[in-house]
Amino acid sequence: MIDDAAFAPWNYPEDVRSGSDIRKGKKGINAVISDEFGESLENYVLNPGQNYERQDIRDTARKIFSAAEKQKDLPYSEQKNIRLALTGTLDQPEIFHPRKETVEEIRDDMMYDEVRQQIEI
Repeated sequence: MIDDAAFAPWNYPEDVRSGSDIRKGKKGINAVISDEFGESLENYVLNPGQNYERQDIRDTARKIFSAAEKQKDLPYSEQKNIRLALTGTLDQPEIFHPRKETVEEIRDDMMYDEVRQQIEI
């Protein structure tokens, strides 16, 4: 979903414009990932150890897991689709719990460079 890519972009159905249009089942994590975070992850992959360390990935993974776990305390009807917005950088991630409409708007308008701004609206 980073940079609108899916696992197999050459195999999209005809009605899908990008990886962000592919919806996974009715349960699970529904996330939008900002360009800023995606670029920091890409920087780590291309230049490991230069700006970010392996520990940054571990810490970020724990923070994402913790953020998803916190939504389990919500009423059952709201747990079906955990929504997260991830921005910031690999060493300083920012994780938000956006409304469903905000996630859909970011995807529909491909506003991955404005995730933080859309969450704050």
